[in-house]
Amino acid sequence: RQMPATKQYKLAVQGQATGMPKGAQVRASLDSGTLKHQFLATPDASGNFAGEVFLDGLTQKIPLVFQVVDPKTGSVLFVHRVNLN
Repeated sequence: RQMPATKQYKLAVQGQATGMPKGAQVRASLDSGTLKHQFLATPDASGNFAGEVFLDGLTQKIPLVFQVVDPKTGSVLFVHRVNLN
């Protein structure tokens, strides 16, 4: 839905990450040449996570990058890219 104050669009994102180490988090960013952080989520016991992404337009074709992050070291353990079309 469009956010009137910023003229951006808010997109709800839900996912499931499996096989993650205990305590790992999911970081989501838009990749427009550099990563623009969108949200950081701690998955529940089933690996489900949710967050919101803000887009400048509905036709914006920028990859959404999910990273599984070790919260103790900040190291990226896994990366997955999704193209928003």
